Amino acid sequence: MEMQHISIVAGMVSTIIFTTSYIPMVVRALKTKDLHSYSMANLLLGNLGNSVHWLYIANLPFGPIWFLHGFYTVINALMLLWYLRYTCKWAWLVAWEQQQMRSSKTHRSLWAFLSTASAAVSCGDVAGSNQ
Repeated sequence: MEMQHISIVAGMVSTIIFTTSYIPMVVRALKTKDLHSYSMANLLLGNLGNSVHWLYIANLPFGPIWFLHGFYTVINALMLLWYLRYTCKWAWLVAWEQQQMRSSKTHRSLWAFLSTASAAVSCGDVAGSNQ
């Protein structure tokens, strides 16, 4: 029984250490919106791996591993979304946001704007969209 208590405490402590180690990376990405140093392949594979790993985690008793893997899943998904948003500029979304900032008229819908905007996705800088 003593060893089981030690393993649970070790799991809780390691979960806190691992999740804390991610905070500087997430804060930096959120503040700077600079995710050029990340690999899309790594982020995609990480999200795929987290999804598959949930099949394993779901069969484990509830404990620190659930919190740790839940944290990894959320952070990995956020990083992928931020990578797509800030590094692979969604040209139509950036253009729509800029148009919304210039004009506060609410009668223009997103769909009306999309009919005239380019829906291309390009990884890299989109002319005029650097922020």
